[in-house]
Amino acid sequence: MSEPKVPSPEEVAEQSCLPERRAWVRSPSNQEVSCHPRTAQSGVFWPAKVHDVSAAGLALVLGHRVDPGTLLDVTLEIDADTRSRTLRVRVIHVALVTAHPGLRWLAGCAFTRAPSELELRAFLS
Repeated sequence: MSEPKVPSPEEVAEQSCLPERRAWVRSPSNQEVSCHPRTAQSGVFWPAKVHDVSAAGLALVLGHRVDPGTLLDVTLEIDADTRSRTLRVRVIHVALVTAHPGLRWLAGCAFTRAPSELELRAFLS
């Protein structure tokens, strides 16, 4: 499998001039989460960071490349008393990034069900 093309600075500048076409407002986040691919054997968890969250989905920065269409369970640990929130997402697109050492893939994901307000707030705080 070939590596995705990394855009040149000129391409990034050109894209930043395009009008915003996103349907949902995205809120930045820096939450550390774990991801469990639904096709993997139990016990397989990948660390990740939430890049941003919207009512429709989230963007994850991962150390592993995932293919579009992959289902992931994304778990955020709320506290040490085993309180956590898990949301299932479907990977829509994947891009190579370099801004996060050790975490090189940005995966844009859509929620498989609408999250509650409480769940969204947990991933933002």
